[in-house]
Amino acid sequence: MSRSAQRLTLHEALEQAILVEEAIGGLYRELQRRFSHHPGAVALWKAMAADEDGHAQMLRQVQERSSPELLGQLATGETGAKIASVIKLIDTDPLTSVSTLEDAYDLAHRLESSEVNSVLQFLVTEAVPGDLEPDFIRGHITVHQKRLADFRQVLDSPEWTRVKSQVPARRP
Repeated sequence: MSRSAQRLTLHEALEQAILVEEAIGGLYRELQRRFSHHPGAVALWKAMAADEDGHAQMLRQVQERSSPELLGQLATGETGAKIASVIKLIDTDPLTSVSTLEDAYDLAHRLESSEVNSVLQFLVTEAVPGDLEPDFIRGHITVHQKRLADFRQVLDSPEWTRVKSQVPARRP
């Protein structure tokens, strides 16, 4: 998925953002598999993966409903850099360090804080067609982030740090 930071057209930025959302959804599905013995974790990772699928679908809708002229415009240089930083994080195989549920939560928190949502918000705000409401999209992102925060509160106990992955971490 590697791609250097550069000026992207809006079409290219949307393509890259879709790939990022799909990759993060895949990471969440893997966390669901690794913590399949913990019902609360399964529910969280399943919902987070579904949210990522929804984000990718929203971006596809933006792309499909946008004019060729708009898609050909250059996104800001900041957008290309943000997308490149997210791709770099994903490309590091972040699951290698996940051995506990706390590790998984920390990874998810890093992913969600690593500009994914600001990139998504920028793209849909910049290119959103009239029939897709930016407020609806921002609300969807807020719900997604709240899932993670709520999970942390439920599991904020010494017990959660001892929930082990069914797949041992691979440390370099």
